[in-house]
Amino acid sequence: RMLARLQIIAGRARHQAPGSAPRRFQDERRFSDRNHLTRCELGYEQRFSWYEDAPALWRYGATVGWVAAAYRSCAETSLNPAFLRSIRTPVLALTGSGETIVRWSAFKDMFRWMPDCTHHEYEGARYQVLYDTAEVRADLLRRIYRFLEGVQRAA
Repeated sequence: RMLARLQIIAGRARHQAPGSAPRRFQDERRFSDRNHLTRCELGYEQRFSWYEDAPALWRYGATVGWVAAAYRSCAETSLNPAFLRSIRTPVLALTGSGETIVRWSAFKDMFRWMPDCTHHEYEGARYQVLYDTAEVRADLLRRIYRFLEGVQRAA
């Protein structure tokens, strides 16, 4: 966090963050079982369909400014118990047990601090649960619809 601030002061906000290298669209598009996003090849490919007509829009790797903004935002919201306790809207949290991008302990604290949070974890699913297997996607959509119907009835 401090390194990001110092780099911004030095005028490097738009430079790649240390440890974050840009990747070529053609290389990143290839599915690998070791990716951190999804275990489903079809789901992995779907995220690239947005770039079919405009591959020049592809970006990968965080900038120093993005990292600093992410730290600031998390400190104010998702890592802030007072903020999370103030959320009065019902929350549906759907996560995967194969998540490797966000630490589980951070999720656990967030869910515990929110007054009305319903959580479901999909065994083996990774970061992008919506792009997981057909079975997970179908169950996820059922849960979302059921949750929204319940919220609507309560309103």
